[in-house]
Amino acid sequence: MLEHHRVTRIDYRVAATKDPEVPQITTAFAPEFVSTMRWALDAASDRVPMTSRTPATKAKMAQRIVRSAHEGIRDANQLVAVAVAEGMVPEL
Repeated sequence: MLEHHRVTRIDYRVAATKDPEVPQITTAFAPEFVSTMRWALDAASDRVPMTSRTPATKAKMAQRIVRSAHEGIRDANQLVAVAVAEGMVPEL
């Protein structure tokens, strides 16, 4: 029996710019995976230095998680790792 799942659509811009050359990536993720990505962001945020925990850095980390998921990474621990790496360089 096939199960039907409602899919959450996330619109994500590769860079926070108004440059028309920046491609827009639209990917559909299942709600359960969106929860996994949220968990990964929270876990990664706890692992970066307090001085790096700015809203801008957290947004950059979230973008990295979504980009990685779009590229096919589904493992929560791998998503945490890429987000932590992104968060080690604070965004001002």
